[in-house]
Amino acid sequence: MTTSPCNEWPTRLGLDQWLLAHLLQRYRTMQHYFPFVVVLESWNVPYMLQARPTLFLAVAASAACHYPVVQQALNKELKDTLARRVLVGGETSLELLQTILVYLAW
Repeated sequence: MTTSPCNEWPTRLGLDQWLLAHLLQRYRTMQHYFPFVVVLESWNVPYMLQARPTLFLAVAASAACHYPVVQQALNKELKDTLARRVLVGGETSLELLQTILVYLAW
């Protein structure tokens, strides 16, 4: 598992800003069916990467259903991140709880 900062996953996976913005908007249409983790309209890609990178990773993985290769890479990254932060590091936070909820829901 890597030890790089949580917000570097788009660069590692080679994802561009257009795709990230598209996945964020797609999740906003999906969240009406699971309104327990709401991503506000004011939260854009740079904000999500800076303030809630792990939640954004779960959001992107959930919304990437039309991009199976991308979704597979995002899911692997998410599992590695959660394992490193929660299981190994023992971290607890609202962001990690929301991340797990999004991942399990979709």
